[in-house]
Amino acid sequence: MDPRLQTMVDQLAAQSGVAAALLDTTAAMNDRQTWACRAAVGRPPGGDDTRDGFTDVDRDPDPARFVGILDAIAAMDFVRAYKRRTHAALAIRPGYSLLDVGCGTGEDVLELARLVGPTGRVVGIDRSATVVAEARRRARQIDLPAAFAVGDAGALAFGDASFDGCRVDRVLHHLDDPAFAVAEVVRVARPGARIVAFEPDFETALVDGADRPVTRRLLNHFCDGFRQGWMGRRVPALFREAGLREVAVEPVSVLLTDYAQGNTILALEGTVARASGEGVVTPEEGERWLAQLRAASEADRFFGAITCFLVRGQKPH
Repeated sequence: MDPRLQTMVDQLAAQSGVAAALLDTTAAMNDRQTWACRAAVGRPPGGDDTRDGFTDVDRDPDPARFVGILDAIAAMDFVRAYKRRTHAALAIRPGYSLLDVGCGTGEDVLELARLVGPTGRVVGIDRSATVVAEARRRARQIDLPAAFAVGDAGALAFGDASFDGCRVDRVLHHLDDPAFAVAEVVRVARPGARIVAFEPDFETALVDGADRPVTRRLLNHFCDGFRQGWMGRRVPALFREAGLREVAVEPVSVLLTDYAQGNTILALEGTVARASGEGVVTPEEGERWLAQLRAASEADRFFGAITCFLVRGQKPH
């Protein structure tokens, strides 16, 4: 291992109380493997409303199920495609040092490690010890310049100007203070470093529901359940407020063409359960809405979408 990386691993372990480890990714799953993953965690990922759960995975009664949710999402073609675009936006060169904030089970960390090569280094942090442990389990036999540790996006355990590039993927909308987290990422980036964020804007979520008023109420309730439901539209301003230059924005529209996809990405069933419990819709309205969407999917007429934003900026020299 590169001595620079070993030093950082040791520092991360000391500061977080959890040893950092090498990690690897699993191969992309096909549809059969995706459903097997869902079965392994005991329920389909979209069936529950996980908006609060991702804020603090380890406090969930069944934190391991979030590994299955992440795997199911990562297996989708459009997810793999946008992740490749975030990697390209970093303008990576061999020997670079990179930081991946909120790296989950580490697939992106490993891919970035391949791109920087043996003279580079990639550090991934995640708040959840559960996903860190899973990343280590998958990585036991791999030797790449990648390190992994538990960490907080709002209090990065690195010195100023430590990285040549930083990536934040679907993290900011879970935070109470995303502006502070962006400022932290900018702090640890070197002058000239690229910083890349990918965030959904949950008020852009749509489905072709038969009952327009019920659809509006449910989708607004879905958006408002996140700490930062409008995060996608807020990232460009946060980047500029943090002093980044050459801020560029790329909208990424995600199309959902069957009920299973819609349920995974938009938590249709979880949203109905939560909304009916809070009086936003009646249980009958919610069940009728879901039944109509299932019928549309069986007739190959399901349509849903959400827009995300890939935002990149550069720290001034």
